[in-house]
Amino acid sequence: MAPKKDKAAPNNQPIPLHPTGDLILTITNPAASLTRSFLVSSTILTLASPVLAAMLGPNFSEGAALRAAAAAGAPATIRLEEDDVEAMDFILSHIHFRGGRTGKRVLTARAIAGIAVQCDKYDFGWAMEPWIRLWCHAERFPVGFVPGVKEMGYGLLAAFLFQSPELRNMAREYGPKLAPGFGAVWKRGRFMGRLPKLVSDTIARQITEAQKRIRRLVLETLTELHHNPIYPREEERDASLHDTPRGARYIMALEELQIWPSLRPFEKMSVDEVAGLVASLPATLKTYCEHMRPCKDWDEVQQLIHGVEMIRKEMDGVSLDFAKNARGEEADETSPASPVESENEQVSPTSPVESEGEQVSLTSLVESEDEQVSPTSPVESVTQDDEDAIMG
Repeated sequence: MAPKKDKAAPNNQPIPLHPTGDLILTITNPAASLTRSFLVSSTILTLASPVLAAMLGPNFSEGAALRAAAAAGAPATIRLEEDDVEAMDFILSHIHFRGGRTGKRVLTARAIAGIAVQCDKYDFGWAMEPWIRLWCHAERFPVGFVPGVKEMGYGLLAAFLFQSPELRNMAREYGPKLAPGFGAVWKRGRFMGRLPKLVSDTIARQITEAQKRIRRLVLETLTELHHNPIYPREEERDASLHDTPRGARYIMALEELQIWPSLRPFEKMSVDEVAGLVASLPATLKTYCEHMRPCKDWDEVQQLIHGVEMIRKEMDGVSLDFAKNARGEEADETSPASPVESENEQVSPTSPVESEGEQVSLTSLVESEDEQVSPTSPVESVTQDDEDAIMG
């Protein structure tokens, strides 16, 4: 299928991003059947991107083409294949101070992740730093009013590819919101194979551990209530309340919230969702107190709620250094030594590839989009043995 004409470039004319540009970048994404050309300044490109600086230098054919065209008084044309056209449009427009031409476009989580991929590929990080600081924040990244699983994945991917130290804080915020099966959703997301598998595995392990600890606290609270079956305050100690010990009332409340006796909520719901159910226990227990009186003396339940909140806060996310090391380890495991850089690695501008004295096109060395790789490992469940041990 031929690339479709772009409304932003009528009659296939390059979009002028610089009034005296000396280079036409033609960017094509066959997967999206889209192509777009830009008249740009090679000087700005070399300042913004070490990778493009190498490409336009003396050791590669693109640089030779640029100098030959300059001698002829015309802009050179270089094609970049397999790139995200919209993402490159955004980057090129902003580094040329022409961001206004993109209008009031609202960027989605996926669009920002696409920009992050291109920034990682061409090392535009420093040039895009103001945008990176804006996007890489748990409260500002566009995950939606009700955070979407895929959108949170894009947020972590963007923070990782942008090399933002905010990755840990974003992971801390998103981890409790992710249900144990989030990996299957991330696997279907475009670009998500670029997030090191060890990062998503670590988040999945933190979720599993937190759910097991919450489950254990729920059971330990039941044990305490069985050992202290009646209400401690004298005004609550009447015959009607003796008929139904607090442990039984607690179980009735858990059943109403559907977190007893099934383990399913701990296997299917996020930590935040389970924590929300636990936090609603006092209101639910109120319906089992005589004359609808508040159960002010359920200290064990208040301790449970506090304990669950502490478990949530102890989910530590992943650091940028951890993610970088994971990326390096996975690259070492999957890629044999080669003069050509492996996928997900930037081409080093200080070590150009030579081929028997001939100039080599750097565009052939820059990564293509990689396959989507599955993130997370299966989620473990709290076993019946755990419950039996606590109930003793």
